[in-house]
Amino acid sequence: MMTVTSIPQFSRANIAVNNLYQMENRLADILRDTNSRGVQRDFSGFQKISFKKLLFQYPPEDKQETPYAVGEIDLAINKGEILYIVGGNGSGKTTLLKLITGLYSPHAGDILIDGRKVTSTSLQAYRHLFTGIFADYHLFDKLYGLDEIPNKVIDDLIIQMELEEKTSYEDGRFSTTQLSQGQRKRLGMIVSLLEDKQIYLFDEWAADQDPHFKEYFYKKLLQELKAKGKTVIVISHDDRYFDFANRIIVMENGKIIEERFPKSPRS
Repeated sequence: MMTVTSIPQFSRANIAVNNLYQMENRLADILRDTNSRGVQRDFSGFQKISFKKLLFQYPPEDKQETPYAVGEIDLAINKGEILYIVGGNGSGKTTLLKLITGLYSPHAGDILIDGRKVTSTSLQAYRHLFTGIFADYHLFDKLYGLDEIPNKVIDDLIIQMELEEKTSYEDGRFSTTQLSQGQRKRLGMIVSLLEDKQIYLFDEWAADQDPHFKEYFYKKLLQELKAKGKTVIVISHDDRYFDFANRIIVMENGKIIEERFPKSPRS
């Protein structure tokens, strides 16, 4: 009976794997096309990104009168700051992060870079500002769009993340991504650092790390990114490290209910 009832699950798993392979091929094609055409605009010199009255609504579930919504959101992100997003489970933190990156299209509201509205023609260039690790990320073994990075740079990061006994980078691929959740996130961090974008986003990255890497993340890595002029946005529950942020926004029921400024941000 177990074998028979498992067949649909195995079928769905095979479909999911095939979808991932197809997505991987499409990603390679998109990157080749982007590299050949170039990014339409360069927003890397931005000073402020403003979100005006952003609203996102999920499709209503069965018998649900009012669908869950995040917004309206009024928020500004300044270049070179470390911003924490905090709140309880289901408060809308991850949805807000995906709205910020342009991965979710808002049902209402605008995104402005230094006062200029992001439109459909500039959306891809806007998304090009971001890199990071979400809770539901997928880790590829190949570094798409990063073919010219010397192996030594990658090897040094593998050592920095203490993964040299777990994986290596050979023939354009990581030898394995079959790692623990915390190790996979550290491998994902290597990819994000190599991408060298202007804005880094981390959704509970430290939650699966041991105390040593948790402290390294908040006290050193984030501060090094800030020192390079990068903007860092972190979803976190680690209140003992809140003083290492420049600003903290608190979410509840899909809305920003509070903004905090640590008295003396530590670095």
